[in-house]
Amino acid sequence: ALAVNKMRKRPIRVVRGYKSPSQYAPCQGYRYDGLYQVVEVWPELGPSGFVIWRYKMQREEGQNPSPWERKNWEEEERKQFMVLEEANGETALIPEGTGTLGLNKEFRELQEMVGLSN
Repeated sequence: ALAVNKMRKRPIRVVRGYKSPSQYAPCQGYRYDGLYQVVEVWPELGPSGFVIWRYKMQREEGQNPSPWERKNWEEEERKQFMVLEEANGETALIPEGTGTLGLNKEFRELQEMVGLSN
């Protein structure tokens, strides 16, 4: 699909998650990072012998600056999450039913009931 976007010169939307090893990943949750163009596509042989397709993407101009372009962006992001958590208390930060299992009060209660809590 990304190769098709390159051929058609259509941008892709990039969302980064906290589990990514990337230096640009958010400290928690997920963050929309804007529109990118696929500028290169190439195959590589993976460790198990299968072909892996690699992509180079370039952020489109004219968007708000990237979070990582600001000084101390990681600390600012942590503070924003703390403020959200304090303001919401036990209320989920993300609406229930959006594929965010584990982030809402009901799921934590269910975990406790079946003995899966930390």
